Amino acid sequence: MPKPLSRRETSNARKPPVSGASKEAPEQRKGFGKVPKYLEKFKEQKHELELKKAREQEMKSCPPGTRRMDDDERMKILTELKQTKKDLEMEIMKFPISMKTIAI
Repeated sequence: MPKPLSRRETSNARKPPVSGASKEAPEQRKGFGKVPKYLEKFKEQKHELELKKAREQEMKSCPPGTRRMDDDERMKILTELKQTKKDLEMEIMKFPISMKTIAI
């Protein structure tokens, strides 16, 4: 008399045998493995929103009536202000002011 099959053996017996043709990779559709455009667009929108929030937060940290400047702009304005200060100091030095007073 044959030995009865266990559950594992019976479940394996029900499955059809795997043929060699099905082991090959199936044809892949065009654009397989690429991120869909709608997801890229969503990601870009999310990034822009984060940048906008960061700029708004930066603006809130500045006192009213002021704004944030780039380093290039800041350096340009500083050199202009230093030159203006130097020119004004030279003009003041040319004023005819005497240190002599009646008390001396």
